[in-house]
Amino acid sequence: MTNKYIGNTRAAKAIYGIILSFVLLYGLDHLGMQDAASIAIKLLLGAVSITVAEIYAETVGERISKKSKLHKSEKKQIAEDAMAIVSVSVIPVLFFLLSAINIISVNTAYALGYSYYLLALFAFNYYAGVLSKATKRNAFLFALASTAIGVLAISVKYAFGH
Repeated sequence: MTNKYIGNTRAAKAIYGIILSFVLLYGLDHLGMQDAASIAIKLLLGAVSITVAEIYAETVGERISKKSKLHKSEKKQIAEDAMAIVSVSVIPVLFFLLSAINIISVNTAYALGYSYYLLALFAFNYYAGVLSKATKRNAFLFALASTAIGVLAISVKYAFGH
C-alpha cells in the first residue's frame, strides 16, 4: 500500500469497489456464466458504472453539504478518489481476458478473481491495523476478522440482490 490512500476517501472507495465487484463476480459465477470475454466486459462496465455513480453522488452530496458549487479542484479530488473503485477491479478483468484467449480456464479465472478480491480486502484491513499503531500480530488478527466481516457483507449484498 502507498500513501495515496491517506488523507482522502480512496481506501473506502477501493474497499467498496472490492465488495461490489466481488458480488458481481459471484453473481456471474452463480448464473453459470462461462464466456470469459463477456465476464471481463461485465466486470469492467460494472466497475465503471459504480465509479460514475459514486462521482455523481459525491458531487451532488458535496454541493448540498457546502451549499455552493464545487471548485474544479474539489471535483478533481472526487473523481480521483472514485477511480479507486475501478483500480481494484481491473486485475480480475485481466484474468478473464487471459481466459478469453485460452491461457487459463474460466474456472481458474473465477478462482483467481475471488482470491484477488479476498487478498485485497485483507491487505486494506491489515494496512488499517498497522496505520492505527496495532502490533503486526494484532493487525493480522484485525485483518482476518475484518475480512470475515467483509465476506459476510458480500454474502448479504448478494442474498438481497444488490
